Amino acid sequence: MTIIFNWLGLAFAVLGLVFGWAICSMLGNDSEDVIMSAGGPLTAMLDLGYRVKKRKSVWRGSQGGSLFFLPAWVFGVAWFAIGVVRLVAGRIGT
Repeated sequence: MTIIFNWLGLAFAVLGLVFGWAICSMLGNDSEDVIMSAGGPLTAMLDLGYRVKKRKSVWRGSQGGSLFFLPAWVFGVAWFAIGVVRLVAGRIGT
């Protein structure tokens, strides 16, 4: 059986997005694109912080949190980029 994530990666993703949602809710804006823009960097910081503290490789998924065989910080950066693009596209479209 192939496992496509590890528990550390899942924890970083959930914590990053939950804290992103909490921050956005406290500020009064809990739209999906704002949550992605806030939670993505938190996810990346959690994973990169763990890897630096443990002196692990930044590029190898197995050395820290991973989702779909990629490091969790890659997903954090992608969520941030997608959130920013959606925010900008939404502002331009209105």
